[in-house]
Amino acid sequence: MSEQPIRIVTSDSRRAPWWILLIVGIVVVLAAIGLIVWPFIAASGMLAIIFGVALTANGLAMLVRSGPGAGSRVLGAVCILAGVLAVVFSEFTGRALVVLVGSALLVIGVSWLVLSARLGAGRSGFVLVPGILAVLGGVFALIWPATALSIVAFCAGLLMLVFGASLIWGALGMRHTRVDRTTIIVEDRPLP
Repeated sequence: MSEQPIRIVTSDSRRAPWWILLIVGIVVVLAAIGLIVWPFIAASGMLAIIFGVALTANGLAMLVRSGPGAGSRVLGAVCILAGVLAVVFSEFTGRALVVLVGSALLVIGVSWLVLSARLGAGRSGFVLVPGILAVLGGVFALIWPATALSIVAFCAGLLMLVFGASLIWGALGMRHTRVDRTTIIVEDRPLP
């Protein structure tokens, strides 16, 4: 069997400095601490800001990529306006999104239960568990939206804390890496 040649690719291009990753990690950790300490206040504000920024970014993308038609320009402008309003009225936006997610969980859970009952005749009853959990989560979110948002925010804060710490750890590890001496070895293998 013949061996395939190995290409060695060296890179002269510079990556982003390590301290940028460190700053992003610190910001993520601070946001995580905010979510853990003040789950509802931080979550509703952050949720509204993230939603508003996403709407604004989509609106800008529609305006930039719009063709000769006016429909995409109008839709882009509406998305930008909705994004700004979502940030300005963040408390209402946070509650509305929780109600929307709760309603979606109800629809998904009921659909799961109906499909499981039809398709899973004679199978284990465990196939119903995701549908039951989705219905319970939807009812919980609709009855107690503030508590549901706080629980989700606290869990998201814990995950963000781990993610931010890993960014900081990676940045500190990159501090002594010499990018100009980094070598990437690529082994070309034929597809089977």
